[in-house]
Amino acid sequence: MRTVALDPSAFVDDFARRGLPPVELWPVIDQEALAHLGYPKRVNAAVELLDRAVAQGQGSSPCLRSVHATWTYAELLENANRIAGVLVNDMGLVSGNRVLLRSANNPMLAACWFAVLKAGGIARHHHASAAVTRACTDLHQNRSSVRAVRWRVRSCRM
Repeated sequence: MRTVALDPSAFVDDFARRGLPPVELWPVIDQEALAHLGYPKRVNAAVELLDRAVAQGQGSSPCLRSVHATWTYAELLENANRIAGVLVNDMGLVSGNRVLLRSANNPMLAACWFAVLKAGGIARHHHASAAVTRACTDLHQNRSSVRAVRWRVRSCRM
């Protein structure tokens, strides 16, 4: 039986760590080869993808296109930062909390997804065209702490 020593979690909410599969099912990662890449122990994907792009001068470049709008990297970053602030300061999100996002694919959904990552949360997208009963199941199974949805489900009792 293989054992793996885990670093202390950066998440306040340990739901994700408690839900990991047995160690035998984890992939084998060559830690020595990984160390040569120079990545830090913890990486925030939203910061790497958005903040870094803006810092490197790509802020005015198109990032997202939809039928109705085109957002630049700077616009996406501004919206993601604003939403992340609401999640943390107004809604009480702590690192490791799950956030269920229910929407069609659009720039604002992307901003919400990046905001959840920037705030340290775990984003779970549920497409708006999917059945309401599936959304209710996801809410219960994932014990989502914050629900950013465009509609209310009266039949989902938490």
